[in-house]
Order: sequence, then structure tokens, then C-alpha cells
Amino acid sequence: MKRFSPGERIEVREVWDGRTWELRHPIVVEDTPDLIALYNAPGAPARVAADSNGRRLRLPPPRWSMADSSIPADRRILSLHPPGSDHSVHVVWDDTWRMLYWYINLEEDRRRTAAGFDFEEHVLDIVVEPDMAAWRWKDEDELEDGGRARAVHA
Repeated sequence: MKRFSPGERIEVREVWDGRTWELRHPIVVEDTPDLIALYNAPGAPARVAADSNGRRLRLPPPRWSMADSSIPADRRILSLHPPGSDHSVHVVWDDTWRMLYWYINLEEDRRRTAAGFDFEEHVLDIVVEPDMAAWRWKDEDELEDGGRARAVHA
């Protein structure tokens, strides 16, 4: 499939059991054999998995629907994914471009589609301070719950 051009808005789908779990429309910064770099602008529209009351879900139940959402208005996010890897690194700034943190998303390698990329997240993530002096796991509780959810749906 074709590479995407800088400035092009594409579709990135996070999937769970073959269904869309989250949908974003970032802007391509770079799409080369060595790096996929995407920018999620503040307030950019998105869609997320939601329960029957329209509340965003953190872990999948047997059924869910999709609800309109957006990138937080006070966040600028540059996503860096080396093709062939099982992670992406997100650089997160506030709305004044002050760096807030590095976010390492553990995920399967992204699959190129005609509209963008699909991937499946591995639930557990790492948050690193801007100066890289400290880090912490994120979503450890969800990793355990997510493993149980996968076992139930397998």
C-alpha cells in the first residue's frame, strides 16, 4: 500500500477482537520505512468505545458502541512508531507547547490500511518524565483485568 504524505489526515484505528475500539484522525508528519510520525492536534475529533450510556470504556465488555470524542483541548501529541516494533512513543505537550511527558504505548506493530493504520494495544503503558529522570507503569490494574477479558472472549 502507498505511503502517506506529510500534512495528510489519515485514520488510525485501535482494534479489540477485530472491532474498532478507538478512532483518531491524526496528521501525517512522516511516513518512511524507518518511522511513522503522526500529530494529534488539540480538539481533533475522535471516536471511542462507549457503554450504553455513552460513557467511555477503559476495558471491553462483550458489546460496546462508539461515541464521539476528541483529543483533549489542552494536549498536543506527536506519535512516533518505528515500523516493525511493538510500541510507539508519544511526546505530549500542553497547549503552550510545554512538554508534559513521554508516553510509551505497548502495542502490536501497526498494520497499514488504505485509510491509515490499525493496531491492537497491549493495555500496559509507561509514562516518563520530560527529563527522563523518572518513569512509572500506567494501567497495571487494567492489564490484569484486560487479560481476564481476553480469556473470556477467546
